[in-house]
Amino acid sequence: MKITLEECKQAIVEYSSKDTQVIASYLFGSILTDEIEAEDVDVAFLLEGGDSINGFQYSIKIDTGLCQLTGKDHFDVIIINNAPSAFQYDIITKGQLIFCHDEKQKQAFESLVCREYSGFKHYLEYYDDYLQKRMNGENQRMMFNREIVFQRVNRAEMSLKKLSQLKEIPETNFIVNPHNVALAEHYLRVSVDSLVDLSNHIIAVQGLGRPGSSREIGNILGQANVIPPDFVKKCIALIKLRDRLTHLYWEVEPTEVFEVLQQELINITTFLNCLLQHVENHSSMATE
Repeated sequence: MKITLEECKQAIVEYSSKDTQVIASYLFGSILTDEIEAEDVDVAFLLEGGDSINGFQYSIKIDTGLCQLTGKDHFDVIIINNAPSAFQYDIITKGQLIFCHDEKQKQAFESLVCREYSGFKHYLEYYDDYLQKRMNGENQRMMFNREIVFQRVNRAEMSLKKLSQLKEIPETNFIVNPHNVALAEHYLRVSVDSLVDLSNHIIAVQGLGRPGSSREIGNILGQANVIPPDFVKKCIALIKLRDRLTHLYWEVEPTEVFEVLQQELINITTFLNCLLQHVENHSSMATE
């Protein structure tokens, strides 16, 4: 038995208003575009807690609640906090907002999604371009681009050199000097950006996958043995740091920047060395 759009909306509002962790709820998918009734209903929930949310367990909890309210098992529940950037963007731009408990938090989340997707969109186009080449039978000629590899490596190494110099500044002198903090933030972004760019080039050329967000890059590199399995979490943490310095820079305090300088340069160096080793092991490179 199908479920109507109005039944869906009523159930989502009733559930969301009772669950204090729900910030906002969205309907998306075919029920909004194809028909008044649907067999399956796609629902997305924005929750308090950000990355700490166990999306799988919480989606089961919400699905159970919606089924109890409607007496129908038609819901596919997504926790939007943990969804890939492209999926998040589709939901907030093409879906329909059904419930909102905190407009300020919802707007902040949607603004962040738009900024992150804008920065990641060109990578998706990059993956798709290489996928099309493979579908056209060009995979035998695909090689790493020498200019891309050398340029990204040089920028990463230059940034690491600058960061190493900043690392030697005593904490008190570092924190009270905004110039030092700004330089460190800049070179941290450039170093990790360069490695993300090189990672995406490796993933696209070798057809290792299609990340839905920059944070999925670490998982793909780990699955392909480009980086060791025990380094995947550190890689993802570096990319999250880059994202914060780019999109949420006002939240990053000088003390945190100093701590990153002391603790993370070795991980950035390890990330760089892993990518270089992988490229050397697959050393055919094009010059254009």
